Amino acid sequence: MGRVLTRYLGSGTIYVPELSSVGRIFSSDLSYRKPAWVLHMLRHIMGDAAFLTALKTYQQQYRGSSAVTEDLQHVCETVSGMPLGWFFQEWIYGEYYPQYQVSWTSAPAGGGYDLALQLHQSQSWQIFKMPVDVRIQVNTGATYDFVVQDSLATQSFVLHVPDAPTPPVVDPGNWILRALIYPTDVAFDRATPGALELRAPSPDPARAGTRVTFATPREGRVSLALLDAAGRRIATLSHGLLPAGVHIVGWDGRTAAGETPRSGVYWVLLDFEGVRLTRKLLVLP
Repeated sequence: MGRVLTRYLGSGTIYVPELSSVGRIFSSDLSYRKPAWVLHMLRHIMGDAAFLTALKTYQQQYRGSSAVTEDLQHVCETVSGMPLGWFFQEWIYGEYYPQYQVSWTSAPAGGGYDLALQLHQSQSWQIFKMPVDVRIQVNTGATYDFVVQDSLATQSFVLHVPDAPTPPVVDPGNWILRALIYPTDVAFDRATPGALELRAPSPDPARAGTRVTFATPREGRVSLALLDAAGRRIATLSHGLLPAGVHIVGWDGRTAAGETPRSGVYWVLLDFEGVRLTRKLLVLP
């Protein structure tokens, strides 16, 4: 955690088809914010070692000359051994982002439990093919991480864990430029229409991370952070523009420096366009 990137969830492509507008070439959203997150996703897909090697190779190969998007794609594919045309087509030439509607059920199976996870891409634009991280915490407090390869409008996956699971967290590390829509519960169904809401983290106490559920009344800029008892920010959970609705963000149990925090009382701080809400969180070893 600790990656502070600003989400851009609007229209337009990173690719610039028309070079007559200086404002478009240097668009803060389409030339800086979204591309930064796209590189962030590409790093996760390729892995740190391959990604950093590809950047070094790209720099060495094209230093002092010009290059186009296809050149970067070729270097990344050569270094990683992965076909990446789908990724560049979605994120460089395509628009917007995936909106995942998440649902699940679980049942005893094979000496443990099978959790049936369904991801439905509810957006009206393109369907995205992405590897999606899923974290499941069981009743004993242990956590299990999975990666599902999502590529359809609606796709189901069965994930096996040894004990009864709590609700899964999709993309707990905030790697994907996306929106998450979870089933709303009674608390949110009865929430004041148009109100900003922040629920208590779950699980709480937390031993290996937790998830934070909140609702935004309209599209706006959100900052979600974890603070220690002295008010110091130790992790940024979300930062940028989010659509109206219910959002669930996972915390992986580490500080911005990648360390395990000390046991004690912490605070989740939600800032939505200057309006702030907080919830207490107890962290255990």
